Amino acid sequence: MLKRTLLAIAALAAAPSYAAVDVSFVNPEKFTDASNQRWELDANLKTLADHMRKTGERFIGPNETLRIEVLDVDLAGWAQWGGRAPNQLRVARGGADFPQMKFRYTLESASRGTRSGEADLRDLGYQSHGLRINAGSEPMYYEKRMIDQWFQATFAQR
Repeated sequence: MLKRTLLAIAALAAAPSYAAVDVSFVNPEKFTDASNQRWELDANLKTLADHMRKTGERFIGPNETLRIEVLDVDLAGWAQWGGRAPNQLRVARGGADFPQMKFRYTLESASRGTRSGEADLRDLGYQSHGLRINAGSEPMYYEKRMIDQWFQATFAQR
């Protein structure tokens, strides 16, 4: 019995430890523009949170936790009624309709201590970054690219 317990403890100690990225949204009903329709809000926020988690796991080391509290979201483009479809379309024209996000973050690391800050992301030239093959077919393409750039700039060189 003691041997099995020791083996179980050794197995747990040898198991790899993964980074954790926790994303929460503070008062999402007050966000500037997180959806075309009220019923889309949860799905859009889930898409953003999933992307932040996935991207964060590439940059955050083992035994580290990144907590992100999203304070505001303003998606690229604006809602416009679309012809025969009962839903609204999101039109992106490259003007004053650029994507924006504001959030607080805290990175907790046993070896490096705690680091925190605020991020105010804006991509004013979101349609002038060259070829955008996926822009029309991938949900929140511009917002995801903006998030990727922030992670790269903030955590890649640490």
